[in-house]
Amino acid sequence: MSKASSQQQSDSPVRCAGIALDQLALALDLTSSETRDRPESVHEIRRVSKRLRSLWWLIRPSVGGKLPRKADRALRKTSRMLAARRDVHVMAKTMRSMVRNGHTKAEKEAIAKVAEALKSAVGSEDETKGAPLIWSDISEALRRETERWRTIGSELDRFDWIEGVQLTYRKGQRWAVRAFASDTPEAFHNWRKWVKYLTLQLAALSMSGVEVGENRLRRTARLAVRLGNYHDLYNVRLQVGIRLETVLDYRTLKLFYQVYDRMEAQSKRTFRKDCDGIYAEKPRAYVARCGA
Repeated sequence: MSKASSQQQSDSPVRCAGIALDQLALALDLTSSETRDRPESVHEIRRVSKRLRSLWWLIRPSVGGKLPRKADRALRKTSRMLAARRDVHVMAKTMRSMVRNGHTKAEKEAIAKVAEALKSAVGSEDETKGAPLIWSDISEALRRETERWRTIGSELDRFDWIEGVQLTYRKGQRWAVRAFASDTPEAFHNWRKWVKYLTLQLAALSMSGVEVGENRLRRTARLAVRLGNYHDLYNVRLQVGIRLETVLDYRTLKLFYQVYDRMEAQSKRTFRKDCDGIYAEKPRAYVARCGA
């Protein structure tokens, strides 16, 4: 390893902890703001949680022990507390995308009808789910996470980011194989998690002065977004099947599923192309081109 790369490696833990603490400060500010119940604020806090989980996976090989696993579970729990308030907003956004993808006036009208029915079915329930949300609990969880990162920043004197990226990349490769082999939304969702973590890790390393490659980061981020959109699309289909199968007429549902099937097929075609451009290398070779 070059002297420059060794310097990047040893400096990264401090910068990594600094990124985490900055993100936590942002999230804590949002939990105490008057706009904390807005979808944008809830979404940003969930994004902070994902960034932190990706950082724990990045440093896991260096830290070892139970701390990374404990932190990951705590952050996942925090995200789930906020999920209900985010879901309705995401479904509305996805339905608008489906309307745009309608090829005929009949398809667009059917999607709009499904969107209205789904909003009525889910909206009242979401209010019930959201009512018990206690922001003080979320703030306390974020403060505990802040203490973890302050401890890590002061105690971890050497950070092997190479092993962390290799681990995340390898898990993404394996889930890509499973996703294409099983062709199930659940497998694609799990793959999406590791693509997202890889994207966030590359971004954090770039902020720490590691040359990760702008095109590589952009391609990985694009795949993460596309997998996320597919997950949101499938979630809408799931909710329609659960809530509206006995409510809407056959023709409306048929047109809805027609648009869904077309969008799903298009998504999976792009996944294959994106996957080949990102996951074609062995983990060591991939990391070797990330400034290692």
